[in-house]
Amino acid sequence: MDVYRMNVYNGKFFRQITSPGPVINWATDRDGVLRLAALQDEESLSYETKIIYRDGEDEELEKSIVLKGYKMVGEPLVGMKTKRKSTLHPTLEETPMQ
Repeated sequence: MDVYRMNVYNGKFFRQITSPGPVINWATDRDGVLRLAALQDEESLSYETKIIYRDGEDEELEKSIVLKGYKMVGEPLVGMKTKRKSTLHPTLEETPMQ
């Protein structure tokens, strides 16, 4: 997805940046300058997220960080019960183990 800037007074749009790939999120600095894009290929089995960024508005998005990930399958683990107390989640009721 490309990023466009719109002039709210005349309704005109212009492309601020062309998407460098399968972008899942963009981030700007306090001045509204695009600094970062997070890319993730949903077709890939690696589930990596690549973060590319730039130091200034006139530079290309090129510096990168790759985050290894995983696809969540099933339900998240909430807690486990032991003989003495609940672990991982303090609000689980304690019941005797059999």
